[in-house]
Amino acid sequence: MSTLPVTQSPTQRRTPQSNPDVELVTKLIEKSAEGKLRWTRLSDAYEAQTPDGVLSVYINIGNAGQQLRGKWSEFSVKINGEEIIRATNDPNPFALLAGISFSPLTFAIDNLVSYLEVSRRAELKQALGILDSL
Repeated sequence: MSTLPVTQSPTQRRTPQSNPDVELVTKLIEKSAEGKLRWTRLSDAYEAQTPDGVLSVYINIGNAGQQLRGKWSEFSVKINGEEIIRATNDPNPFALLAGISFSPLTFAIDNLVSYLEVSRRAELKQALGILDSL
């Protein structure tokens, strides 16, 4: 559990960028956009790993239909096979009704999955264009 720096009062809000988990997910989007991190789309998941295989990422979208928000159910990041981040997308409808806010990490993962879905649609559109030109 992290503590606030001495110079920050407890009433000040921390920015999402101050959360290392969120920073990591943001960096995943950045490196994906640069083409440095390649994703594999499985029937129920997305997987990626760094070229050296040290860092791996897994996003389960198999139960996404059960989610009230977001298109993922499970997210995991591993370094050398050891899990360093694990998150689940809570499908609990009572959380929404109770006005419980979702974490900055959940929103960051939502953004990553949205990026992957948009990229996939662009690839499919490109494939259709190739087939149309035959």
